[in-house]
Amino acid sequence: PKNSHFSCDFLLSMSTYPEARTQKWLTQNYYTYISLKKGTDPAAFEKKLKDIVRDHIAPEGASLLGVPINQFLGKDISYDLLLQPLTSIYLQSKREYGIDPNTEYSDVKSGDMAYIYIFSAAAIAILFVAIINFMNLSTARSEKRSKEVGIRKTLGSNKLKLILQFITESLLMSTISVIFSLVLLEVILPVFNNLSGKDLRLSLFSSLYTIPSLIGFILFVGILAGSYPAFYMSSFQPVQILKPYTKGGKHKNTFRSTLVVIQFSVSIALLIGTVVIKNQLGYLQNKNLGFNKEHLVVIKNAVILGNKIETFKQELLKNSQITSLGYSSLMFSSGIPASAYLFDKMTGANPLYFQVLDVDYGFINTYGIELLKGHYFSREFPSDTGAVVINQAALKEVGNDNPIGKNLNFIGKGKDEVSYKIIGVIKDFNYESLHQKVRPLILQLHIPRQAAYLLTLRIVSDKPGETLGYIKSTWQKFAGKENIYFGFVDQDLAHLYDSEERTGIAIGIFSFLAIFIACLGLFGLAAFITEQRTKEIGIRKALGASIPEIVYLLSKQFTKWVMLANLIAWPVAYYIMENWLDNFAYRIKISFWVFLLSGLSALIIALITISVHAIKAATANPIKSLKYE
Repeated sequence: PKNSHFSCDFLLSMSTYPEARTQKWLTQNYYTYISLKKGTDPAAFEKKLKDIVRDHIAPEGASLLGVPINQFLGKDISYDLLLQPLTSIYLQSKREYGIDPNTEYSDVKSGDMAYIYIFSAAAIAILFVAIINFMNLSTARSEKRSKEVGIRKTLGSNKLKLILQFITESLLMSTISVIFSLVLLEVILPVFNNLSGKDLRLSLFSSLYTIPSLIGFILFVGILAGSYPAFYMSSFQPVQILKPYTKGGKHKNTFRSTLVVIQFSVSIALLIGTVVIKNQLGYLQNKNLGFNKEHLVVIKNAVILGNKIETFKQELLKNSQITSLGYSSLMFSSGIPASAYLFDKMTGANPLYFQVLDVDYGFINTYGIELLKGHYFSREFPSDTGAVVINQAALKEVGNDNPIGKNLNFIGKGKDEVSYKIIGVIKDFNYESLHQKVRPLILQLHIPRQAAYLLTLRIVSDKPGETLGYIKSTWQKFAGKENIYFGFVDQDLAHLYDSEERTGIAIGIFSFLAIFIACLGLFGLAAFITEQRTKEIGIRKALGASIPEIVYLLSKQFTKWVMLANLIAWPVAYYIMENWLDNFAYRIKISFWVFLLSGLSALIIALITISVHAIKAATANPIKSLKYE
């Protein structure tokens, strides 16, 4: 199914590959799926895997390191076999080297549970903003219905019947809203699928739980939204209600103000989240990666040229628009191979774990990576074929400021131990996404060994269209009918943050909806309060109050509510966004101006919403105001 953690076009038998029958326990080239018998405790089974480590893996590992078995199983080395539930892989797996990792070169983008939590929380927050609106406006207009309640009670209606009446009205409103939302969802779902990169469909009858869930949702929202207005209005006493004038209680005003504060707290928090995500994405796109990413074209399937590759490279360099080129194994993904090494010794219990890139002579020149010590691979030094270049992170790991000439001994060949001489140190560059700090890396001069072999070309910016055309036509000469898969490196890097980009857009839409819904409620509440104070406004104008003074009078309490909402939203938004930013090894610091800007924006939007009624009331003829009753 499409929501599986991997997909394939065809399957091959393991017997096709002789290396699949290797007896080396440390070889980790394949994925092992285990079907447990019914009733088996996975935790108990996982504990038994320690026996495999002790009996088979430890002897092999100890032999390779040249240490006793008890030292391999000691505190210095950690080696475990762990289980993972199949159903948790798609949304919850964070492990490297998984099938179909979430990279540009994968057809299936794996999900992330964190974003489901984010979107669910935002959706629930917006729903509660709407519920608050309903409760707020219902209680605000309770005086309009107070006489109805009084008459019903006088004619014999009890409190329970009134509560049921108001709850029924709320449930009817909720039912109509759900029906309307289903129609709206059918219309906007294609747009959402395009935004999210998913293929969601509205299927009301495909599952037994869909319709009952919708009914439960209607009941939950309807009862929650209608509960307070129902209990509040049904508590009115007929004697007080049927008097010519009933003064609103302090409790009612406090409740209304609390609801408005909650509304704007949600809206401001979402607005802050939108700004922070946008700033982080801007930082990722503009950060210095340790190499020049502009004007780099990468061919992603050049390995199919086989032994024609060198001739192909020479043919490309005949074009003056192509200044240099270099090949490498896979970069900018989570699937970069890694191996264990010992620095300047043949045995020991402290192996170093380095990632490995296969490169050619033109690699660092093409990418513009800085050489710090020693020299890079050169045809002038034939011995470089058995050498390596390391990055700064690897230099720190080996703990030697001058490693040039020292050996890195590869662990894994047994008696045929392979040693590589370190000939150079390069400056750290981001060969993975910026979710990950630069890790220790070895550059190794080697012919292409992986399907994900990249040929990168640096072109001049004068005529990119013509240059790409030349690359394509040259490819056809060598590859015949095989399609070329190529693109710009900076675009591929941008794809690494597609999920964050979509999250930013979604949260932006959510914040707009939250503020819009909150302002709808504020608009209605402002209209009601202005209507209540019509006579007061007329008297104040008759006594000489100016229009700005009247507008200030009507806006003052709303301004206080929004200011209080800021004080609540800021720490909540800060906590949530700090946790989100922790997913990145390279991240921004949240500036105070983000909170200030979001708070002021919400305040200005609220004041504009209120001012429609405030200015209308302030400019009205006081004679009409005083004739109000």
